[in-house]
Amino acid sequence: FLFTRLQNNTRNTTGILTLFAATLSAVGYLFFRTQIIAIPTSQDIFFAGTAYGESMFVRLHTFTQALWIYFKLIVYPYPLHMERDLDVLTQPISGWLIATVLLIFFITASALYEYKKRKTVYIAFGSLWFLGMLLPVSGIVPVNGLIYEHWLYTPLIGFCIALLGFKNIVFTQKNHAQATNFLRATLPVVFGIFMIILPLSYCASI
Repeated sequence: FLFTRLQNNTRNTTGILTLFAATLSAVGYLFFRTQIIAIPTSQDIFFAGTAYGESMFVRLHTFTQALWIYFKLIVYPYPLHMERDLDVLTQPISGWLIATVLLIFFITASALYEYKKRKTVYIAFGSLWFLGMLLPVSGIVPVNGLIYEHWLYTPLIGFCIALLGFKNIVFTQKNHAQATNFLRATLPVVFGIFMIILPLSYCASI
């Protein structure tokens, strides 16, 4: 609903108030859970006394590494495994952090360009959806793991929406039909290749 209103470039007080109320409710729940009734969190159970459990910067820094692994799994989902190990990043700066900051600048610039040229917000909305759905497992509040593949299911919706925005700014109206025909011809071939390679890769790893 809110996306539709933003897409039409119109104001809607009800939608904004609903979003604000939902955000306020989530923040209030977290405060009540951790400060009032003091339910033990994963930080107390799994990460007590560790750098990951004691420092939010370390948790968010480690999440930047997980973010790029998620991107890799989206593009090439192999190998898939329920349990994954992730190095905790305790240093002040890393290549993962630098790459993530550059990515944020690139997405922001692309979203502004899309809105200026086409008056649409696919990139902004999709990117915010992707990051927003990963926010609960980003390390702001420690959970029972550092990275899980099933955490990527819902964020994938936002990723696809953002891809649509990038497609719209890369292909103009003149070559849009040609690009659509090209994708219709090549995507089944790429999908077929994946369906052949992935089973063979799995069998080779056994």
